[in-house]
Amino acid sequence: MNGIKLSRIIGTSLLVLAIARTILYYYRPRPVPVVVRAVDRGPVARSIANTRAGSIKACRRSKLALPSGGQISRIHVHKGDHVRKDHPLLELWNTDMRDTIRVLERELKSTRLHIREVCARADLATRDARRPKSFLMTS
Repeated sequence: MNGIKLSRIIGTSLLVLAIARTILYYYRPRPVPVVVRAVDRGPVARSIANTRAGSIKACRRSKLALPSGGQISRIHVHKGDHVRKDHPLLELWNTDMRDTIRVLERELKSTRLHIREVCARADLATRDARRPKSFLMTS
């Protein structure tokens, strides 16, 4: 009877973990396709306009397209800052997703510990089952 309850608990735990992993997989951020070009020397295709002494206005502006929508929680750059490749410009509010991941990681750790406990109990039961046979053979 105990073995049946234990196998149900393990089965249910594994099912919950599989469902959680599937949900996280389908709601992960998708990579944005981009075109990358190498910088090299050549003729100037466009020039910039000097509107006032000391200030420069760009001919083209860059538009941001985020992989997912949401509230902006932090802006890492300000007007006029120089940015480097792979430097984050802003951060979306994602506390709920971080908490969900933390909960799922703890559930996974708990399930792994539970599996270790079940295996230890099974080893002990196997040793206990073999013990009476060894007593019968020695007498």
